[in-house]
Amino acid sequence: MRNPSFNWEKLDKVFFRSRELCNLGWPQQEQTVYSISPTLVAIELDETIQIYNYLGELLASWNTKQFGTVLKIEFDFEDHLIIVTPTTIFRVISWLPLEYDSTSLDENLQDTIWDYKRGAIILKRTQDVYKLKSGAIEEVCKNNGRFTLLTKEHWDCNGKKMTLLDVNHTFQLDLRRKKLIRWLADSQWHRCVISKENKVILYNAKLNNIQVFTESKAPLSEFTVKDIPSSIMWCGNDTVACVYSDEVKLYGSNNSYIVFWYPNEITALRTEVDGLKVFTSERIHFISKIAEHTSSIFRVGSTEPGAILLDSLELLEDQTSRALENLNSINLEKAVFDCINAAQEELAPQLQKKLLSAASFGKASLPYKKFDSNIFVKACDTVRLLNILRTMGVFVTNEQYKLITFHGIIHSLLMCHKYYQSILLCENLKEHEELLVVFSHWATTKVKISSELNDEELSKLIQNRYSELPKVGHPPMSRIARVAYLEGRFQLARDLALLESSPELKLLELLKLDDDSLALSECLKFQCPELTLSVLLVLRKKLSTAQLAKLLILDMPEDQLYPYLQRKNQEFLFDYFRQTDNFIELAHLLLAQGNKKGTLQPFLPQIQELYGRVLNDNLIKQDKELLKKNHKLIDYQEILANKYHHNFVGLTLNQTIAYLIEIRQERDLSTLIKEFKISDKKLWHIKCKALIKTNSFEDLRQFATSRKSPIGYKPFYDYLRRNSQNKEASTYISMISGISYEEKKQMYLDCKNYQSAIELAAKEKDIQGLKELHKSIPNNETQLKTLIMELVNKL
Repeated sequence: MRNPSFNWEKLDKVFFRSRELCNLGWPQQEQTVYSISPTLVAIELDETIQIYNYLGELLASWNTKQFGTVLKIEFDFEDHLIIVTPTTIFRVISWLPLEYDSTSLDENLQDTIWDYKRGAIILKRTQDVYKLKSGAIEEVCKNNGRFTLLTKEHWDCNGKKMTLLDVNHTFQLDLRRKKLIRWLADSQWHRCVISKENKVILYNAKLNNIQVFTESKAPLSEFTVKDIPSSIMWCGNDTVACVYSDEVKLYGSNNSYIVFWYPNEITALRTEVDGLKVFTSERIHFISKIAEHTSSIFRVGSTEPGAILLDSLELLEDQTSRALENLNSINLEKAVFDCINAAQEELAPQLQKKLLSAASFGKASLPYKKFDSNIFVKACDTVRLLNILRTMGVFVTNEQYKLITFHGIIHSLLMCHKYYQSILLCENLKEHEELLVVFSHWATTKVKISSELNDEELSKLIQNRYSELPKVGHPPMSRIARVAYLEGRFQLARDLALLESSPELKLLELLKLDDDSLALSECLKFQCPELTLSVLLVLRKKLSTAQLAKLLILDMPEDQLYPYLQRKNQEFLFDYFRQTDNFIELAHLLLAQGNKKGTLQPFLPQIQELYGRVLNDNLIKQDKELLKKNHKLIDYQEILANKYHHNFVGLTLNQTIAYLIEIRQERDLSTLIKEFKISDKKLWHIKCKALIKTNSFEDLRQFATSRKSPIGYKPFYDYLRRNSQNKEASTYISMISGISYEEKKQMYLDCKNYQSAIELAAKEKDIQGLKELHKSIPNNETQLKTLIMELVNKL
């Protein structure tokens, strides 16, 4: 195989080469307007805009009349075609069907667009600067007569900075900071080109002089050209290219240059990150700098590790020992990396294979842990991918691919509707997430253009493709459903929304479709109260109370989540419980309303009626009796209220009895007891508490001794203790039966009745108990302590 370095040209210390990419197959006419992206070519020709790939395959074509007078066409950083007219900028986002968004100048400006470059806009009358950002035209800098641009070659933009060539000065404008500075004063230039790295080429047509600047005002380099170039471009980001009719000159230091000559006229150019694409009338070429790893391998007479490794591979068949000896004399790890990197830069499959074979041979001799084999595998995948892309008309180098990324490549193929090729690429590289992107784009496009298929047929087709997807990630079915909805395919939108894996997105789409019942029933399947509640809150805003209640009855008959949320919304609950025939809950609402108003009297008949509608329920039967009893109590309380001028309504039966005891109305008390069949035990408890509450201790004593207590005397003691009446409580200890001596003694101590505790211990002849009492009694009770000691001595 011929050494590729024979076609190299050396500029200063660096080699360059020009390689043919492919034959040119798209129309060639004079005055044709081109725009070139890394993968596509747009041509404005005979009132049409046509999109081609590099192989000349026509991908799309539109009539320009729908846009108006076209000033310029240009691809943006995402390969969307920008179409510029005097008042509006269109961004094409889909080719088939044709879809675009548009942004217009403010009518109040009373001006039109003069030129557009990489998002920057210059107006015609004022030459004010604007920029296209996020679908809006935003003001960057008012000119106010500070500069005058005579031609469209007098300014350039790289998306971040602008260079402006005034008649007398050179300005720079930072688009992000919106800051205009006079960069070079009193300087006259006629062309400018700014690189992505903010390096600037300035050309003076009178002197045929070119200067290159970085951020500083001092030129980085300067040289003179003999003839006026038709174009001045950057080759990569650091080499100046002057283009003539059929040749490209690359300039270095000290006026040195190299020439690449082409047999056909040059018609278009595009600067790439690593070189310059040259479009002639018949072919497309690529001029690029030779990377150091490639140069060290193929340079004639090179003794670098990569070159020796490649030679050793060729010696392996006939001179194995010498080939292995060569490996021991070089930095084998560097040689392997150089061959891998060089293989990714080559376009010829034979060279790629040779370099990768050399890398494989070299890495086999490296220690296992010294070299990561994944690097070699990844390089092979990259080489294979770039070769496949070239067969598809996508000619990108490894450096360009790094910038575009796999996602960008897939996006470009999807714009061309090359779904089969996109799927092949995703499957080869196992990019399952990108496969979901391909499916989504295919499905949305299919929905838009398949007017001949009905919803059922299209749904079945999409679902079949959906089932073939790998079980990795989740396709955005809700987004496809939204497209179907906008196309008026409501049944299809519903079917697709149900395939959405995200609960939130699925429900959101169903709600947008106004399929509220389906949204709610699907939501309940997830058994997530928070999600269900969110859906119900959305429905509350959309539906009337009656509609929402009906929906809840049909889909959530047993679920009380929403009624609980609306527990303070009486109007909704009345309506909801009435429609669901939930008589008990209605009765509870009336009870709550009565309690809130302070009287149940007006509500009791309705409550009793509601309870009467419930049959065959033992608990409800008990409640009915309670209601009847409560109604009877209220009637009696009203009589008492009129008699004693006290509000009895709202008191419980026990409270009513207690109040009659407190005001000593024995006759009415006896009537009440008889009427409501109050048991003796209950009455004694109530009366005991009531007398203690009014501090009627004498009456309490008489009541306790009037006859044998049906509840015993422990409750007397307990109720008094709870009210901190220890002295009175201790008088009932001796009356309590069924408790031990120790318990009685402790009860006396709890009441601090030490005298009675001593007497009880002495009576029981409990010497040890008396000693313990001696310790328990406070020191200031000397008489009691003396008494205890006397009793102990006596015993």
